[in-house]
Amino acid sequence: MSHAKSAAQSEARAFRLSMVANLLMGAAGVVAAVLSNSQAILVDGLFSLVGFVAGYFALRIRKRVNAIPDRHRPWGYAADEAIFTTFRALSLLGVVIFAILGAATRIYAYLIGKPIPEVQMGPVIVYFLLISATCLALWAFHYMAWRKGGKVSGMLRIEASSAAFDGAVTMVAGIGLIGVYYLRDSVLAPITPIGDSLIVILLCGFAISTYWSSFTSGLAELAGATAPPSELIKARRALREVFADWPGKVVDLALSKLGRSYQVAIYLTPARALTGTEVDRLTHQATRALAPVLDRSDVFVIISDHGRHLPELDPPTPDRPG
Repeated sequence: MSHAKSAAQSEARAFRLSMVANLLMGAAGVVAAVLSNSQAILVDGLFSLVGFVAGYFALRIRKRVNAIPDRHRPWGYAADEAIFTTFRALSLLGVVIFAILGAATRIYAYLIGKPIPEVQMGPVIVYFLLISATCLALWAFHYMAWRKGGKVSGMLRIEASSAAFDGAVTMVAGIGLIGVYYLRDSVLAPITPIGDSLIVILLCGFAISTYWSSFTSGLAELAGATAPPSELIKARRALREVFADWPGKVVDLALSKLGRSYQVAIYLTPARALTGTEVDRLTHQATRALAPVLDRSDVFVIISDHGRHLPELDPPTPDRPG
């Protein structure tokens, strides 16, 4: 079995496992939230349900993310992964904002004197122990599948980070709730009724930065932004020896990332006239040189004297002096 096929099967298994685990955790979160009156558990369950829906779409996307270009998608299907990671992060941000608003509403109700349901600790302890262990196992499985696949699957990467964050949220929320409960007769007595809501706001504050970063990076890929500097440096190093033998001067290099694929535009000023076959050969040389560092890239060799920064080439007119 080839490495690519083995990695694809590991990725598929990871997403199927993620769907099952997240569905069970989501259902457990809703049930435990009803039994315990805990907002923190409800938020945790909602994160898991979002993970279940994301796993379903990830399975559909992974089947075609490596498909070759066709008449419907002339640039291929690599953008699907960037779309997935962007909207996955956006959906998680939506859950975070919903949780913050719910917690703030409960705190406001407490401040104006309305009764707040007491958190029942029995279901809380059982829930947090089971879910923390499940999230840890899920993170390990996703992380190993991501490494086995050569660390190129953005979908697996965000699923692994989501599982890790979900587990961390579960553990911290559990410790916080138990601490607030058992210290309810101490100096923490005034905040005991809203301790659950305060923990939700605190954890969501940390979550916003994590998911906002994933959202903006995915959005940057969809907008065609330049790839990270570290990847641009690796690409230039890989192409340096290839360029030395080319019939002309490379005047510009553009590199952008889209999902697990890269788009590379090489602007070449030729020293002589080149045939189409020669340009194709140069393209293949550059693609082979980049394969070890970029995994998968679409290379375009563009004949140009100036690269992306074209001078004014139109002749002067009476309305526009030269």
